[in-house]
Amino acid sequence: MSLILAYSCILVSVTTYFNPEYYDIFGGQGPVFYTWQHLTRYLDHGASIGHVGMLNPLLQLLLNVLVLLTFGVICERVLGTKRFFILIAGSILISQLLRFFLKIWVSGPSSIVWAFTPILFLTLLHLYKRDRAKILKDPMAYFSLLLLIIMWFVIPTASFIKGWRINSLVLSLSTLVGVSFAYVWQDFIYGRIDYLLTNYTQASNRDIVDKGISSMSFALPCFIIAILISSLSGILTEHVSPANIVEIYPTSGTIEDFNNADNKIMIRFSGDMDTREIQTNIDHISDDEAGIIYNNLIWKDDRTIEISFSRQLGKEEHISVLLQGLRDIENKGYYDVIRLDYGSNVDD
Repeated sequence: MSLILAYSCILVSVTTYFNPEYYDIFGGQGPVFYTWQHLTRYLDHGASIGHVGMLNPLLQLLLNVLVLLTFGVICERVLGTKRFFILIAGSILISQLLRFFLKIWVSGPSSIVWAFTPILFLTLLHLYKRDRAKILKDPMAYFSLLLLIIMWFVIPTASFIKGWRINSLVLSLSTLVGVSFAYVWQDFIYGRIDYLLTNYTQASNRDIVDKGISSMSFALPCFIIAILISSLSGILTEHVSPANIVEIYPTSGTIEDFNNADNKIMIRFSGDMDTREIQTNIDHISDDEAGIIYNNLIWKDDRTIEISFSRQLGKEEHISVLLQGLRDIENKGYYDVIRLDYGSNVDD
C-alpha cells in the first residue's frame, strides 16, 4: 500500500505540476467539481503557478514520497495491512472533519504521512531497547531519526514562523492520530517487531481481509489513469470556465499600433472573471538609451483587463506580455495562456 500511494502521488503530482488544469481535476483549493477530489487531493502537491506553500510542489512531492518509501513501508510492515489501512483512514477522516467544521481545505499526503511518525518513533525506541549496539550501527536508524527531526520540528517551526497556522494545525492533528494509534496498539507493535526480527525468513500470515485490502489498493492508480484518459478525451468539463476572449486591442504587434493605442493593452472576456486571480509576466527589451518603461495592470470591470505603460515604444524596443491562472466568478479555470508581443521584430 505504501508503494502504491507513493506511485500514485508521483502520477498525480507531476501531471498537475506541469499542467495546472489538473489541479482542479484532482485537488485544488476551491469548490469540489468532482466527487473523487475528496480522495485524490491527498495525492496532489500543487501546480507550477500560483503556489504559496513553504516548499516548491516538486520538493514537497520528493519529501512525502521519501517518507512513504521509508516510514510508510516500515509502519505497514509493523502494523500489518488492516491496522495500516485504519491508520490512513483515520488520518483522512480527521482531515475531512477539518474541512466540514472549520472550512480548512488541505491537499497532499502530509495529513497522512505525519501519522506514521509516532509509529516509526516507537519502532526505533523498541529496537534501541532490544539491541542498542546493533541499532547504533544502522545508517537507516540515523536517516529515520533525521527525517523525524525535520518533520516534527523543522517544518512545523518554519510553517509557524511564516504564519501558516493552518498547515501547523493539520500536521499536529495528524501526528496526534498516530500517537493515539501507537498508544492503543503499543503492545501489539512491540510483539510484531519481535516476531519480525525472529521470523524474518518466514512469510507473514495474511487473512482474507489483508489480501482484499491489498488487492483493492491497486485500483487507485488504475482510477487515476482512467481520470487522465477521460480528461484528455474532453469528457470532463465541470472545472472549465465557459468564458473566452472576445476582444484584444491593439490586435497587432506593431509598434505603431501600440503607440496609437495610447500605450495601453485591453483584453475583454465574454463572462465575469475573478479579478483577484491572475499570474502575470511582462518583459521589456530595449537598448540602454531607451530608458525604463513602467506598467500597471488593472481590471477596468469584471470582464476587462487593462495594461497601461508609462511611455511609447521606440523603434528598437519590444514588450512581451504573458497572462495565466485566470478564473471566473464561479472559480472555474480559464486555462489558455495569453501571450502578446509588441515591437519592431514582431510581424503583423
